[in-house]
Amino acid sequence: MTATYIPRLYQAEAIELADREPCVGLFMEPGSGKTITAMTALRPPYLVVAPKMVAQEVWTREAAKWRHTENLRVLLFDAPFFDYYRKVTASAIWGSETREIIRPGTLEDQDFLMCADVVIDRYELLPRARAEDVLAKKADIYVVNRNHFYVLAKILGKKWPFRTVIGDESTSFKNLSAVVTVSS
Repeated sequence: MTATYIPRLYQAEAIELADREPCVGLFMEPGSGKTITAMTALRPPYLVVAPKMVAQEVWTREAAKWRHTENLRVLLFDAPFFDYYRKVTASAIWGSETREIIRPGTLEDQDFLMCADVVIDRYELLPRARAEDVLAKKADIYVVNRNHFYVLAKILGKKWPFRTVIGDESTSFKNLSAVVTVSS
């Protein structure tokens, strides 16, 4: 059974602020209703980037809890969707032999790498999904965990459909040099 949402004063102020300003940061105490405040304030579609547990449970549960949000479609982009493979390209030098190794998987390559001085030229996550696969999934709220955000950004490139991106649990984005943080 769904409940009627009556925002507290600070939530109503946050909703009004988010409606008025193009870029807003809502920093509220744990348990103070940040998720429902964001759901009420924002117009879909939007993307939520969150730690795995929050991504898997909080947004879907919170949407179903309230009468005005119960019809919002929440889509979790999770590990099966982001099936990807790692591509490592290295120039390996051992003695007078130089070899380019892509995704070292053979025993011969592994033996060569163990003996070589290795310079990694490139390390990439190459998603198997295409932008069209992502865009074909229709929802109001798209939720992805931090670790898959980089892959999602790589898949979509310039075909970015989201009006707003929410970084849920902002303390998890504290390493400014991390790939996930830089790509956001």
